[in-house]
Amino acid sequence: MLLQVELTTLKTNNARLTSALQESTANVDEWKRQLQLYKEENAKIKLKYTDLEAGKIAEGNSEALRLRVEALESELRTRNEEIKALTMATKNKDFVVCT
Repeated sequence: MLLQVELTTLKTNNARLTSALQESTANVDEWKRQLQLYKEENAKIKLKYTDLEAGKIAEGNSEALRLRVEALESELRTRNEEIKALTMATKNKDFVVCT
């Protein structure tokens, strides 16, 4: 009789432990699935961040290019004014051509 009670107790404990193990295994599988989703989301966020950083760099480069174009346009205006001044000066002088 005592062995029968002990055997029943062992079977009950075994069933509870088996159930707990199955639940733990299911939880581990769910955590692995969630971890994979988080890894994928993290990769997407990193890619977006990289794209945004690249956009900032491109934006910074475009600003530098815009400033360079402005500087070149200013230099061009200055040169055109010099050409006009020299043209006017040469028109006002009488040239004597020696042949």
